[in-house]
Amino acid sequence: EIILPHHRPQYRHPGKLHGFRALYTHWMYVLGIIGNGGRVPYPKISYKEIRRFEQYKKQQAFLDANGIDTRSQLDEKHESISSQIEELTKTRIILNSQRKRNKPLYEAIAAVEYLSDVPRLYLENPSGFEEEYVRYMQAEKLLEGKGRDALQRERSELYTQLSDVNAELRKLRSEQHLCEVIAHDAPEINQKL
Repeated sequence: EIILPHHRPQYRHPGKLHGFRALYTHWMYVLGIIGNGGRVPYPKISYKEIRRFEQYKKQQAFLDANGIDTRSQLDEKHESISSQIEELTKTRIILNSQRKRNKPLYEAIAAVEYLSDVPRLYLENPSGFEEEYVRYMQAEKLLEGKGRDALQRERSELYTQLSDVNAELRKLRSEQHLCEVIAHDAPEINQKL
C-alpha cells in the first residue's frame, strides 16, 4: 500500500497549454499531483503503475523544459539531439585516437610514478624486484628526452575532455530516448484520457 503525502506542492498555472504539455499537465492533475484533482480515495497502486507514473513525470518535465507542444516540435528536438550526438561522437573518436597514439607514453608515465621506489629497493636487495626494475627502466628509456610535465598535463586534459564528452553523450542519449518514448506513448495517453 502506498502512502501519499498530505501536503501537495503549490502549482501556478503558466497560462493556456497546448499539445503534449497540456496532455501531461492534465494527467498530473487527474493523478492529484498538481491542483485539486485526484481528491477521491486512492486505490491500491501497483509498482508497475508507480514506475509508469514516474516516467510520465520525467516526460512532463522534459516537455516543459524544452517548450514542446506539438509532434513537429518533438521531431525537431529529436533531430537536434541526433545531430549533437553525431558531432560529439566524432569528437570522441578524435580524442580516443589521440589517446591510443600516445598510450605507450602515458603508460610509461604511470609506471614511473607507480614504481618510483623500485630502483632504490632493487639496489638494496635485487631478489624479488627484477621484473619491476626492468619495467621501470623500460619506462624511463621511453620517456627519455620527453617533457614529462607537458605529457602529464596533456594526458590529464585529454582524459578530462573524454569524460566530459562521454557525460554529455549519456545525457543526450537519455533525452533522445525520452523523445522516442514520448512519441510512442502520446497516442496511448490521449486514448486513455
